[in-house]
Amino acid sequence: MANKLALMLSGLKSVRSIRKAYRNNFKSAPRPFELHFETTYLCTCKCVFCNRWAEGPKRVNEELDYNQIISMINQAYELGVRIIILSGGEPLLKKDILKAMQCAKKKGMITSVTHNGTLITDKNLHEILSSFSNISISIDSMNSEVHDRIRGAGSGTHKKAMHAIRLLNKHAKNSAIHVQSVVTAHNITDILEINKEFFALGIPTSFQPIHDELDNSFMLKDKSFVQFNEKSLRPQWEDLLKNYSYSGFIERLVFKKYYARMADFMINPTSTKECFTCYAGSCSMTIDPYGNVYPCDALRKSMGNIKEQSLIDIWNNKESQNLRRSIKYRNCHCWLMCNAPMNIHLTKYC
Repeated sequence: MANKLALMLSGLKSVRSIRKAYRNNFKSAPRPFELHFETTYLCTCKCVFCNRWAEGPKRVNEELDYNQIISMINQAYELGVRIIILSGGEPLLKKDILKAMQCAKKKGMITSVTHNGTLITDKNLHEILSSFSNISISIDSMNSEVHDRIRGAGSGTHKKAMHAIRLLNKHAKNSAIHVQSVVTAHNITDILEINKEFFALGIPTSFQPIHDELDNSFMLKDKSFVQFNEKSLRPQWEDLLKNYSYSGFIERLVFKKYYARMADFMINPTSTKECFTCYAGSCSMTIDPYGNVYPCDALRKSMGNIKEQSLIDIWNNKESQNLRRSIKYRNCHCWLMCNAPMNIHLTKYC
């Protein structure tokens, strides 16, 4: 209870500092509360919407080592960060990452991971559970052929992910288990079935639209995955939202407005630009495997590199200040789950 109260108070401090920074045009640096860390671009999958798996093996020697990761965590905590979210690549391929996350948890941080579920076994299950507060597994369809085609790793990927979810759901006591889906033109009719399947097991689900961006490694070779038919999409989406089951009040509060405009984004990604003020680089930051600091997962404009400068200096430098000023007017567009829902709510309070 004391830890939850401390996290809540820290979050309120961040919101106040963000409000102040936005109102004084970033003369003061905001206090971040969330760090997205892309641990490695090595991966066991070759997802159709990502090419990081191709880059990873070529640059593995450039990745941050354990001591650099611990330094990053300590400095992020000093800045105000209380939530660290791992992605990749496949985060569990990173050496000593579980050990690093256990250090973060000891500091009172919430540790989360989003991954494909292919590496969870009976042997490493308990170490994984002790390392993360929240664990999300990707499931893009209950049809194994559809899921495996999207994840690009051949048959068996869906089977491994489902096995991982069953293991986690059976043994998790202090970790929250979650299923996450990427909505494409190939699986849009499967999202409601995913929701119903896991809702029956007491496992929350969430989904975000597929993105096709040139500057952040989300680049599609097969454009059929983003070729949504507006006439069929609108009624499909209305039916999905009408029958979708939320796991509780908080989930409904966080995601309802986000889901309501998602169809607009899928039809025309620029149509949702006016939905919220963007607080990327203010409430959160993204750090890639090589130490580059960015405002968010989508906007790949470097604020600095933690191999060359301290994270604290990067956060407070003039380049970051100017970048926040440009982000304020939201010249980019995204509808990513890691940013859009939070921005929708912060726009109301900041």
